Amino acid sequence: MRPARSGHDERIKVPEAPESAHDADSGDDSSSTTEGSSTEPGDKPGGPTPTPPGRR
Repeated sequence: MRPARSGHDERIKVPEAPESAHDADSGDDSSSTTEGSSTEPGDKPGGPTPTPPGRR
């Protein structure tokens, strides 16, 4: 698993990156009004799409 960690980590990072970032963003936007306004899916339809992946 040690040598595969590099490949395993990348493999997990790919599918988890958007999910993790989106999940954290969802909770963060609720906590932070400034970031929430920018990452709010209901507030800004064109902002949340490029914001979560780019913000991370």
